[in-house]
Amino acid sequence: MSSLAYYLICLGAALLVIAMASALIARHLRRGQRRLQALALLDALARSTDWVARQGRAVCFQAATEQSDPSFDEIGRLQRQWFPDLAASVDELFAVHRRRAELLRMHERLRADDPEAWLDGAYDAAFMALWREHCAIVQTMERRLLSVATTAGTLRQHTSPA
Repeated sequence: MSSLAYYLICLGAALLVIAMASALIARHLRRGQRRLQALALLDALARSTDWVARQGRAVCFQAATEQSDPSFDEIGRLQRQWFPDLAASVDELFAVHRRRAELLRMHERLRADDPEAWLDGAYDAAFMALWREHCAIVQTMERRLLSVATTAGTLRQHTSPA
């Protein structure tokens, strides 16, 4: 075997080893990034649940409510980019959010027109039903995300009050 052939074989083997090492490093970094994004999505879900709880207290005590959850854009973006397997759960969560937003708009109208009509209409029970549905969806998503994020270090427990 000539020295040129030997050199080309060694060069090819070295390039193959470098390509495999590069693929393993990229895979490891992608997994680490996915874990970080799982943590970010867990945080956004926790903020969303806190927001819903605040709206429930406002409804209960006849206070003004906010019309949109600021963390929903982040939830949608993270889900689309990093967790396409959660699309059905996020769609359900957004559907519950739309129904809750309509209930909150109705609350605001009634609060302005006739505050006692809200109390007579049992809308609090409707809000609580939407709250329970929200919590069930979020808890399902949290379980799936925690399985991705558990190797990212020590996590504080993200649980939704139900």
